[in-house]
Amino acid sequence: MGILGNSTIGFGTTSRVRSTGPVCVALALMASALTAVTLGITAAPASAVTTNSLSIAVSAARTEPRALGGAGVTKGDPITEFQWLINVDNTGTTAQRSAEPGTGCSTADPGYPGSCDWPSIKEVPEPSPIYAQGDQNDFAGGAAIDLPDGRYLISVIADGYKIDGEHFTVPLEAPGEVQVQLQPDPLPDSTLKASVFADVAPTNGTMDVGDYPLVGFQGHINDILGEITTDVYGNPLCTTYVGEDPVTHEIPNSALDDGVP
Repeated sequence: MGILGNSTIGFGTTSRVRSTGPVCVALALMASALTAVTLGITAAPASAVTTNSLSIAVSAARTEPRALGGAGVTKGDPITEFQWLINVDNTGTTAQRSAEPGTGCSTADPGYPGSCDWPSIKEVPEPSPIYAQGDQNDFAGGAAIDLPDGRYLISVIADGYKIDGEHFTVPLEAPGEVQVQLQPDPLPDSTLKASVFADVAPTNGTMDVGDYPLVGFQGHINDILGEITTDVYGNPLCTTYVGEDPVTHEIPNSALDDGVP
């Protein structure tokens, strides 16, 4: 079963891409949810009624008439058969809000960088520990799973849907239900763009004011099967389609039906 986050359990997917813009890096077949895993489940306020008992509700993330062999699904439809896996979330946090000396996140601190839990600084152990796993029967009839205090990630897979999941923190606000939405197949294609820059102001893995763009690079995209050379429609990367919108990159159905790049 596959898992989100920094733990890897083999669960293959296939990515395909199409190009956009004057600098062609690539476009990938990606579900919109792949780039935005919702992190809305957080620790309950101190004044709220809390619980360490976890229950989950799994549902379809969007309406897709082509799903499940043409049977189709509607956003919010419950998914009754699934598998789940819970990992301990051992990634960094932003609880340390300052880089002043004495906070643990200053280069002047004796324990730095080990004393800093920022996601950009903290060394994450591999792999993320698996706490528990199972299927829909573990939550049947209102059943729940008891968890110790901490941060977790639950990942869910179901036939006909893309793997997805939710981060959550225990204790939870009662009744302790975490909602997980899965994207139905077939997944919509979307655009993948790349920006190459000199990471010097400061060196932190993100583009800041003072970092400057670089030119003359060559981009490569790989998935589990190797380097991707074709887009979602089976044409070479960087194919431009007749009538393609230069801003949204939407392609008229007539161009796809005729197979005209």
